[in-house]
Amino acid sequence: MAADAGAHDGSGPASTGRGGVDHAAHRGGVRAAADCAAGARLAIERDKALTETGAKLLGLTDPDRTRGLAWTTANELGSTTPGVRVLKAARDGEVLRIGASTGQFADLPVTISGSVVACAGPVDQARITDADPLNAAVGSTLEWECVALTEEENDAWLLVGAPKRIPEGTILSVRNLVNQVNLALRNSDAHRQLIAQAKSDPLTGLHNRASFNTKLAEELAQHHESAGLHVLFLDLDDFKDVNDNLGHQAGDAVLVEVADRLRRCTRPRDVCARLGGDEFAGVLTGTTADAAAAIAHRMVESLATPILVNGRPVRVGASVGVASATEDIGLEVLVHQADVAMYAAKANGKGRVRAFTAGLLQGEPALESFERQLSRAAGSGELVVHYQPVVSLADLRCTGAEALVRWQHPDRGLLQPEEFMAAAESSGAVLGMGAFVLRRACTDAMTWPDTRPGVPMTVQVNVSALELDSDHFVESVLWCLADSALPPSRLVLELTESVVLESVAAVGRLKTLTHHGVRIAIDDFGTGYASLSTLRMLPTRS
Repeated sequence: MAADAGAHDGSGPASTGRGGVDHAAHRGGVRAAADCAAGARLAIERDKALTETGAKLLGLTDPDRTRGLAWTTANELGSTTPGVRVLKAARDGEVLRIGASTGQFADLPVTISGSVVACAGPVDQARITDADPLNAAVGSTLEWECVALTEEENDAWLLVGAPKRIPEGTILSVRNLVNQVNLALRNSDAHRQLIAQAKSDPLTGLHNRASFNTKLAEELAQHHESAGLHVLFLDLDDFKDVNDNLGHQAGDAVLVEVADRLRRCTRPRDVCARLGGDEFAGVLTGTTADAAAAIAHRMVESLATPILVNGRPVRVGASVGVASATEDIGLEVLVHQADVAMYAAKANGKGRVRAFTAGLLQGEPALESFERQLSRAAGSGELVVHYQPVVSLADLRCTGAEALVRWQHPDRGLLQPEEFMAAAESSGAVLGMGAFVLRRACTDAMTWPDTRPGVPMTVQVNVSALELDSDHFVESVLWCLADSALPPSRLVLELTESVVLESVAAVGRLKTLTHHGVRIAIDDFGTGYASLSTLRMLPTRS
């Protein structure tokens, strides 16, 4: 009886108190209830941490701040599970490089063996295969799992360890945190790309016009006279010929190479921009006017070297205007000064640098505006080609036609050559005009009917000295013939005595064209100063 009423000896059922209550079971139930309540409380804390983190991540676009916030939350999640440890590990060759950590470690190395994580496929399918280096770092044996960080530059994971087992709620919370961070990093990357696209030229990667204006405005806002602020305006010479002769894809390749060369000519702190088309600009700070001019000359020299496009050398030059900021100068005025200086450089023979002076604004503004309009006439569809018949005196039959250019000026109406050709020659606009007339003439000639069997009509096109002096003149002529399918024998290039025929290179180009079947003629011979010896040098045909 005493035994029955005394302590339980372990051989029979547990003792009961008054009313038959099982006290051990009761205590176990209390502990289970307490554990359940504690687990629920920790789960609420984890959910709260994740919710607050998610809200904060919505407003972040800086990846470093995103990662910092994530690790703060990882520490909070770790504190909800006794004994939990978390490591960030990234693949670095044959090892894993350890980053941030939370929890107690006996000896945390900088790197651990790469065999800890096996990843034969995608990074999110990795698993822990060798936990010994991790346990050695902790100083005790833990259960480990890895969670992939898919938005990191290299393969990376969070390695989560806990005694005996990792609570399902803990690992689920870590996975949720990683998903939040991955999404935030993707959004951050997209945000940076959108900002970059808004500020950069999509073809060359240089600053675009909007970014150029923003950067220049910022520099002007904090500018003082001794700081040395300068603006460069650069326009490519003869770039239209590249598009006309080789196509726009080749033109894009040239622009990309031009941008690379301009980057190499400027300093890292300088702003280099493409404003549109073949117009580029730069903002130089902390330098002298002489140094700015030296950079501009370096650009001109760099672009004088031919650019290879599909194995073919393409030549484009550059004209650069330089304007220096003065106290209280406005953005629009400074930009206008650089623009005026650039056009002055182009008008003086191209491939030149011109610094702005007040005299450029005071001298011949009407001519400057006229030359600008003229340089854009071909691309604006304002040039018109008329044809003058060539008649055989023997039988009074039309054997061909001479192409004559006219300019349909937007304000002054139809202009004759004598009204604009001198300005075209001095400004270099004649190169673009000549390419336009040659292309149109070859195309139109293919539509002319034969007036006499066996005597196809020729088309005669005038050639200026500047055109003949161009290194890619031959390519331009042959491309126009190929593009229009006009037989070379039907094209006659006319030269005047004013053309510098003593040039060996020019004569060589003419001979190359005659070898392809193109005919050469001298216009108005005897009205100038050319000699018969000069005439004999040319590959003319009767």
